[in-house]
Amino acid sequence: MSNNYDIHSKASHLTTHLLTGFRELIDNAGIEKCAVLYSGGLDSAVVSMLSRMTVGRNNSTLHTFGTETSRDRINAREGVPFLDIDWEDHLLSEEEILRGANSLLEIVPDLNFLELSYELPLFMGASTIPDEVIITGQGADELFGGYARYRETDDPLAQRLMLDRDRVKLFTRTKKIERGITLRFDKILVTPFLHDSVITFSSSLKLDDLFDGFGGNKMVLRESGRILGLPEMMCSRPKLAAQYGSGISKVLKKLRKRELLNLAETGEKHLSV
Repeated sequence: MSNNYDIHSKASHLTTHLLTGFRELIDNAGIEKCAVLYSGGLDSAVVSMLSRMTVGRNNSTLHTFGTETSRDRINAREGVPFLDIDWEDHLLSEEEILRGANSLLEIVPDLNFLELSYELPLFMGASTIPDEVIITGQGADELFGGYARYRETDDPLAQRLMLDRDRVKLFTRTKKIERGITLRFDKILVTPFLHDSVITFSSSLKLDDLFDGFGGNKMVLRESGRILGLPEMMCSRPKLAAQYGSGISKVLKKLRKRELLNLAETGEKHLSV
């Protein structure tokens, strides 16, 4: 099992990869201003700090999308003073979620219900944020063991198979979908966790670098957040998937119960006007 020194050492290397990779992405694209999709969680807080340290706090803006009682908006409001970056809070109504879902399905007709739920915040951002560049924390969960299902078993083989499966989906489907969404609105999508050097580094990590054996996860990434200067409340905050944290999944289920869903040819549930 990895000890604290091992975790800190590897987190230092990860932090270097994240910073150098982010600077490379920014420089290559000639980016001077950017918007960060900020949920208040660890992943988005890390990329927010990267943006502040490279693009600068005056050229960065945080954007949070969620329903009135969403956990993301609550967490984001708590974290903004520590990040000290301008923040825009986007309250989503049921009507806006319904319209957004239908519009997103026009772009990607074969989305299933789960994909629709967690891709809507990106769609909302791409369609409403005026900045040309949007930064997200996509990939952190797959690369650093963020999903709760990884901790539902103590079998290392089962954990590794789940990680491998999710990474394949990330690179073969999710990444393409999200590029398509942002390109539809002439946006540049920047995903620091998906820089080649970060991906290569993550593949060298052992399961003990990701899980602590006591229910903790993303150990190396959490320590990297501390190195970047994030407060402990952000570094230790449990993972809450985008569709749940934003409150969007709950609204979509309510709309489905009200029979505002049609069965699409793909066999997945799509929303109707």
